[in-house]
Amino acid sequence: MEEMENESIEIEENDINIDDILENATQSKSKDITRTAGRSGILSIINAKTCTRLIFSNELLAKLGNPEGLQISYNEKNKTIIIGKSLGNENTYKLRRSGKKRVIYSKGLVRELTESLQLDFSQKTSITLQEANYLDNNEDIIAIIEV
Repeated sequence: MEEMENESIEIEENDINIDDILENATQSKSKDITRTAGRSGILSIINAKTCTRLIFSNELLAKLGNPEGLQISYNEKNKTIIIGKSLGNENTYKLRRSGKKRVIYSKGLVRELTESLQLDFSQKTSITLQEANYLDNNEDIIAIIEV
């Protein structure tokens, strides 16, 4: 192994000092906000200008039997989202893969959930829901998620 040569870095002195540089500089105003990492959610609703989608956890999908598609309903009064393989709906949304997660890309669905359940995206682009109650309707398991 060759020995590393010691290299010195020369700093040139000139007439400018740090006070002169900072005198007309603007300090950044944004605050450093540290978020603590909680447990991962079971459903994330993303409502951004560039993309709208629902992201489902592997845990949720496993409890629903790892379906290829989902039907989604909601209850405005109880502020809940109901998810299952077969809820008797006309629409079944195809689950697509995104890395390890499964995703439904649907601007219309995200807009409908946002408006109907009064989800507030004014200061954020995503809402992650943490827990679900699971019910067996004698045919399939359904998930009921409080917003």
